[in-house]
Amino acid sequence: MMLSDAAPGKLRVVHGDVLTFKVERAFPQSLKRCWEDDPPNVYIIGNLPFNVSTPLIIKWLENVSHRNGPFAYGRTQMMLTFQKEVAERLTATTGSKQRSRLSIMAQYLCDVQHILTIPGRAFIPKPE
Repeated sequence: MMLSDAAPGKLRVVHGDVLTFKVERAFPQSLKRCWEDDPPNVYIIGNLPFNVSTPLIIKWLENVSHRNGPFAYGRTQMMLTFQKEVAERLTATTGSKQRSRLSIMAQYLCDVQHILTIPGRAFIPKPE
């Protein structure tokens, strides 16, 4: 595992089903912060496949509203990669054709930002 070797003791790579993984049990209780405090030293990073991204985001938005799951530690930060269409729906502004229930919920509960678009040539195999 080259990623965890590059940051011994600072990075934990978990293989499994993200829809059933109990994130709230993954980190020590000492990392918990009050919701109003600065975010905890917990980061979730992922490249989400299309078929999982929307159900997972809906689940995590529910977790935000209840402050459980990954948000049991506080305002846990996430850096996620989505298929372009999902990212466009998440960040769609009022009046946009992409605006949806997902846009409204995500933007109401979170600070959603489109940071960059990864070109198709960066993937193997290249997406259609």
